[in-house]
Amino acid sequence: MYFVCFIVIYCSVLSEGYRKLNVVEKMNRIQNERKREISKTDNFSTIFTTQNNGLHILDKGDSAQKTKVIKYQEIFKSLPIYNAFVTEEFDSNTGAWTGQMSGEWYEELEQDITSVVPSLSKQQALSIAMSKANIKDPSVVKDRKIKLIIVLLNETGILCYDVTLLIVTPNKPMKRPGMFIDANSGQVIQTMVRLRQSKLINAAVGGNKKTKKIEYGNDFPLLKYSYDEMGEKCAFKSKYVEVYNLQNATELSEGATPYEFVCSKGVNDEVNGGFSPMSDAFFMGHRIFDMYKSWAHTALISDPPLKIWVHYGNLELEASYNGLSMVFGDGSVKHFYPLVTYDVFAHEAAHAFTEHHSYLEYENQSGAIDEAYSDLVGETFEYFITGTFNFHIGEQSDKLDNEAFRDMCDQNKDGKSIVHIKDYYDGIEVHLASGILNKVSCILIREPSFGIKKVFQTFTHANRFYWKPDTNFSVAACGILKATYDLGYDQAKVREAFMVVGISACKLDEYIRKIYGNTHISDLNAKENESIIFGVTSFTGQFIRIFTEGGTGDVDIYGNNEINFDIASSTYSSTNKGNMEVLQIRTKDCWKNHCYIHLLPKMNGFNKVTFQVEMI
Repeated sequence: MYFVCFIVIYCSVLSEGYRKLNVVEKMNRIQNERKREISKTDNFSTIFTTQNNGLHILDKGDSAQKTKVIKYQEIFKSLPIYNAFVTEEFDSNTGAWTGQMSGEWYEELEQDITSVVPSLSKQQALSIAMSKANIKDPSVVKDRKIKLIIVLLNETGILCYDVTLLIVTPNKPMKRPGMFIDANSGQVIQTMVRLRQSKLINAAVGGNKKTKKIEYGNDFPLLKYSYDEMGEKCAFKSKYVEVYNLQNATELSEGATPYEFVCSKGVNDEVNGGFSPMSDAFFMGHRIFDMYKSWAHTALISDPPLKIWVHYGNLELEASYNGLSMVFGDGSVKHFYPLVTYDVFAHEAAHAFTEHHSYLEYENQSGAIDEAYSDLVGETFEYFITGTFNFHIGEQSDKLDNEAFRDMCDQNKDGKSIVHIKDYYDGIEVHLASGILNKVSCILIREPSFGIKKVFQTFTHANRFYWKPDTNFSVAACGILKATYDLGYDQAKVREAFMVVGISACKLDEYIRKIYGNTHISDLNAKENESIIFGVTSFTGQFIRIFTEGGTGDVDIYGNNEINFDIASSTYSSTNKGNMEVLQIRTKDCWKNHCYIHLLPKMNGFNKVTFQVEMI
């Protein structure tokens, strides 16, 4: 069977005319037009709204500085603009905007797009997509998604149909191409690959002959199946997960439902050294939701259940996410056990997360970032379940005790992968280029102030709020650095890790939370090796007085002219025992009217500390 998912974006090209602005530049222009400072209580999205342009909220999260981080997508005449995202933050307690924002703003698109009513219908766009994909039999199209969007290409705004086709053709491998197509002329503007996959460079049992047999209800909790009123028939179905048995087919039969079995007899799908891949998939599906909720404080996907296809093909070396479901084959006779193992399973689940958040394009640098993030999630999930990990992707399914798919720390040992930006070139296969960001992950995981949990949290936060479809390694590094700041982790170590692979991360001076005038922030928390940093500006007096009090633990505060903390460069400090600290800084000592305040925990951290600033 041949499984193809095809995405088309159907576009209309007119004259050039739109303008691209950094959101900080845009805000400055708005202030100049209004002849006043923007009030911190003004609604951010309302400030940017015009007759044609606006912002649509996509995601929300929390920072160590007690802010809410919000990610928006820009819209034009109610249609989403592809690759146009803005992030801003506001105080968690007061709701006041903190002045933090990043991203680009696109305006005057009406110069290019006079109407958002397409000349061609959705059906016509679908026909163009199928023709481009050389599809002769419409029955092989198993799913289709078509929507209007705005695409910015070659400095021109374009009206588009975004078409996704899921195509299954007998006895051929799964595919999921995509394309942008002109919505008025039908011209194909751009094509891309969007199938994300791994490649080879009650009582129930699971595991394989290498990991040993797992007994659910003993080694791990019982599987919580759904069951009928009589309690006789069970199914791999829940609010979060549905598991389907493909029975060696390469497509799901029409009207198929999650796998059912007689409760008293359990599941018997042992194959190729795997004791029950379907039981494993059902267990792992629930636990990957648990990991994202517990460690990243977000959902894996916003619209569960997560659909999982198991027993794909006849001993197929297949693991992928096709936009509808995760797909797993039963391995191969000589080399691999069934591919439902912790790291491979979570790797594919992470592709679903990425597709629901940053929408990274699966090619070139953005595709390599997508793959590296999935590798990180795979190892993190292995650690979340077992308490151990080994940096080797797919090692648990490898019959020959080789290094499986990839060694995250030294991926170039395979003779093909790269681990430094100087060796990158457009068109390199995304799994091979993933070695660059995998090297960074490895360095940070081995860093005592990080470890695998914090690296996962940091990269996931960047994926949610700072990455977008065309993110490259440099932009990804900047997003990871911003996420590091948001979470209160060690920025210096992140910069050092990226320097190893030849990437210089961006400066954060304009990004960190600024203190404007007298300020009161409560419930601040930090653990060992974490920190909270504020920038103080807009001075109204000769001195800045900083207080901390309340809560538990022990906080120290330092003042200097650098975002990066260095005791030697900290002219001001207060390091009393407990959380009662006072710091008074002369405003003339602040370089270019900026001072930075660092809140650092002693050994046991601090919790629910109140931070106050007064200008005197």
